[in-house]
Amino acid sequence: VSTFSSLVDPCMRIPLFITQKVHISNSMVADKPTIGEILPEFAVFIEELPLVAHNAPFDMSFLLANAAKYGINIHNHVIDTLYLSRKFNKECKKHNLGYLAEFFGLGLENAHRAYHDAAATQKLYEIIRKKYLESGEHTL
Repeated sequence: VSTFSSLVDPCMRIPLFITQKVHISNSMVADKPTIGEILPEFAVFIEELPLVAHNAPFDMSFLLANAAKYGINIHNHVIDTLYLSRKFNKECKKHNLGYLAEFFGLGLENAHRAYHDAAATQKLYEIIRKKYLESGEHTL
């Protein structure tokens, strides 16, 4: 398994409240590639593999808008662990990634940083996948 991780220069100032939430400052992204520079590399990295995201419509809206802006075709199948958690984790009171990571002991450190959220989402997906396979249900 390989990973892809990069900070991106948003070509605008990062507001303080965002810096406080995601712990990424303007100085951290000053010399990083722009989305137009890094997105083609990401598209090659993901190939035609399915994408797994928690609250996928939110993340995919950014990904697909930028892909369209730069003429990059992304047509990968998308699996939403938020949707699946609501269906297969009925014992959970909430379904946000932070709550689920704590509930299942997934070790989500540095929440709201893409790499760490992605790692926790992958672990959550494996838990849900196991429940799905054990359920014998063949429709989502």
